Amino acid sequence: MHSGQIYLFECDLEDSGYTMGQCRFRVMNDCWYVLLRSYVRVDGVCVRVIDTRLFHDLNTRCILREYTHREASFDELRQLGFSLSSEWMLSQTQADEVAPTTPIRTKVNDKITF
Repeated sequence: MHSGQIYLFECDLEDSGYTMGQCRFRVMNDCWYVLLRSYVRVDGVCVRVIDTRLFHDLNTRCILREYTHREASFDELRQLGFSLSSEWMLSQTQADEVAPTTPIRTKVNDKITF
């Protein structure tokens, strides 16, 4: 098995938030998996997490794709019980921490056959 993580870009939005693009992947003997994530936090305003997951079983002729758009205002996140602390805003894993709490706005599943 081989896995890794690559940051495609990162920016602090002129000290008004944070954005990043990331690719995580895992390759096993019989399949592979990729997570492409676009994350934006605008301080005091909103959080947006856009994920595209790709999975391929090497014994099949298709790739499964899941697209998920999550978004919430800071007020919505507070109402959902998420702590918008300064420790979270400085965390390297802030996107992973907030994503499960952030409501899904759009979700699309596709099967790509070749």
